[in-house]
Amino acid sequence: ALRYGDRYIAREGTQTWDLAEYKQFRYLHITLRSAHTPIHVESVAVNEYTYPADERGSFECSDRSLTRLWRACVDTTYLNMEDTLVHEGYRERAVFNTGDGSHIMHMVFAAFGDLPITDRFLRLVPLSERGDGMMQMVYPPENPPRYVVPQFLLQWSTRVREHYMFTGRQTVLEELYRSVPPQIDWYEPHRDKMGLLRDLPLQ
Repeated sequence: ALRYGDRYIAREGTQTWDLAEYKQFRYLHITLRSAHTPIHVESVAVNEYTYPADERGSFECSDRSLTRLWRACVDTTYLNMEDTLVHEGYRERAVFNTGDGSHIMHMVFAAFGDLPITDRFLRLVPLSERGDGMMQMVYPPENPPRYVVPQFLLQWSTRVREHYMFTGRQTVLEELYRSVPPQIDWYEPHRDKMGLLRDLPLQ
């Protein structure tokens, strides 16, 4: 239900306009407003770019809904593959560490088997480390950070483990693991007597 648009104020004479920020869309709606002179649109074109990944995995079964769900997951994942993995294709095209976005790693493994892009995604996350073990929400990190959702980073050690489990890349594991103990240590003071996390700050 998000309706994003762009406005262009034209000058007199022939001109060409390219969007400053790329977008994904299914339909294009153009509204022309002028109280002074007629406007003539010569052409509208779309420049498409895609990540160079081959679809290697496949799935099909007797349940049409599951087969269609697989197709939707593949297409959604493909639209979120850039030079790294971004967390959605139409609003904030950002690297949202291990929260929004990291779950598509599983679909990259299953449908594309493209390991360099998952390597890069995970290597970016520790670069947002704040100095206390916690990492920021996005990369490149905001300065000062708007907010941090500490629950996101609860997934970090799991994502590191999954990457090694599905890829077997020992060197990447050794590189990423350095950030795991400090991240886990950050949560230690916030455990209650039962070992459960309570009243996490930074939200």
